[in-house]
Amino acid sequence: MIVRLTEKHFKKLAVITDLPLEEVIKLNSMGLIDCDRAVALLMKYDWKLLLSNASAYSAQQRIEAIMNEYNVTEHRVRETVYGNRSMEYYCKECGRKITKIESLKNRGYCHKCTVKQIKL
Repeated sequence: MIVRLTEKHFKKLAVITDLPLEEVIKLNSMGLIDCDRAVALLMKYDWKLLLSNASAYSAQQRIEAIMNEYNVTEHRVRETVYGNRSMEYYCKECGRKITKIESLKNRGYCHKCTVKQIKL
């Protein structure tokens, strides 16, 4: 994951959000820009720009260019540009993150909360 946004990224964010560059930099210095979401927004923006030159580059070349620019994995780029987010499951009682299999098997509860429900 990219550690910090550069001047180039701030310029792109200014174009995307229709804000002056100074405002974007000021918001970042105040800690009001979520870098993960900003990078996702930038990746989508770059993907659309590269699609305008569709015949020039293959999908894999576009993905690799974005991977190199933002220092992210191929999976993250594909997930962002194609919108394939995996479903997340949480225990109904304690809120702990659980797997899909555990959720289906235990009717939405984690292993520990399922054990607590057993009456002996």
